[in-house]
Amino acid sequence: MKILKKFFKLVLPLTVLLLAIAGCSTNKSNVKTAQINQIVKSGDSLQENGYYVFEDGNLDVSLSFSPFLNPNKSPSDTEYDAKINNEIKQINKEFPKAKLTKKEFDNKFVKSLKNVTFSIEKKDKKVLIKGNDINKEFQMSDSNDNRLIDDLGTEYELVYTK
Repeated sequence: MKILKKFFKLVLPLTVLLLAIAGCSTNKSNVKTAQINQIVKSGDSLQENGYYVFEDGNLDVSLSFSPFLNPNKSPSDTEYDAKINNEIKQINKEFPKAKLTKKEFDNKFVKSLKNVTFSIEKKDKKVLIKGNDINKEFQMSDSNDNRLIDDLGTEYELVYTK
C-alpha cells in the first residue's frame, strides 16, 4: 500500500504537469497552407525576390539577391561589403543552422525545411514561422493583415488557407 501511495504521489503530479505543458504548447500551426511573396524591395536590403511556401509542416524558402541598387552604377567595395555582411547576418539570424559566411554567400538562398509551424497572430499583428532551422517574424501592415513587413522593411503579400 505504501508503494502505491508513493507511486501516485510521484506519477499523478508529473502527469498533470505534462498535460498542462502539452495543453499550453503553441507548437501548432493555425493554417494548413500559406504563401508569402515579396512585393516591395527594401532600400536596406539586397534581397530582390523572396517567397515562403508552407504546407502541412513543410516550408520552402527562396531568396534572391542583387548587389546593384542602381543598375547604372556599380556599388563601391565598402558599400557592397556592408550590404553583403548585413544580408549574411540576417540570414544567419533567421536560419540559425545556416551559419552562412561571406565566402559561401551567393545571389540565391534556397531551403526546404520540415517540422515547421506557421502561425498567424491577428491580435498581435504578427506572422511567425518557427522550427529547428528557422525563426522568422513578419509584422502585419496597419491597413491590411495580408500585407507583411519584415524587420528590414521588405514588404510581402500573404495568402493562406486554414
